[in-house]
Amino acid sequence: MSKRLLASSILVGMLATGISFGEHTYASENTALVNDTHHEMASEQIVKMHEGETPISVSVDEQTGITIEIYEVKETPFQTFASGWQTIGSDSFTLYNDNKFRTNGTIVKSGGGDFGVRVSAHTSSSITGSSPLMTFQLFEDDPSGDEFVGQASFSNKSGSSYDVVFRSIGSYVDGTDGKAEFYVKHAENYKLSSGSLRVTYID
Repeated sequence: MSKRLLASSILVGMLATGISFGEHTYASENTALVNDTHHEMASEQIVKMHEGETPISVSVDEQTGITIEIYEVKETPFQTFASGWQTIGSDSFTLYNDNKFRTNGTIVKSGGGDFGVRVSAHTSSSITGSSPLMTFQLFEDDPSGDEFVGQASFSNKSGSSYDVVFRSIGSYVDGTDGKAEFYVKHAENYKLSSGSLRVTYID
């Protein structure tokens, strides 16, 4: 993602309000987080999420060549993201133990660089197979045909949150606003013990 010089306090829990359009929901951008006086400088800087940390998984999508890293997040749910990163949307997934891909149709706008999906801590139930496995597919929404970006899987450990980070996705930025419009499909072999799964999109 393109680094932004933010105000000293970022309230990660305050998510942008979604705007419905057709079969998708577009998450509004929270421009209040950006320090406008430093906009020109910020647009030239890049920050890597989890820089210097060791991921639990690294894969390169065979179809697109995009690198996807997965990190186990052990901090509290109210942990702020790395400097320059911000929440750009959220979703609530209902999980099914049939390994079929589904999407809520929520679309978020990314400025390029890296794009992350934070998966909140949850407890697996009714597992099909030996261990709870979740798979994400990232797509770029486009009027001429949606474009597949990459796919990654991880095994859920109860009590842990996860960050799924898609590296160097700047080539998917298009349009007059200089943004990439992303949405996620998910498939899993387990259900939740209760409720739905909360995911947060970060850029």
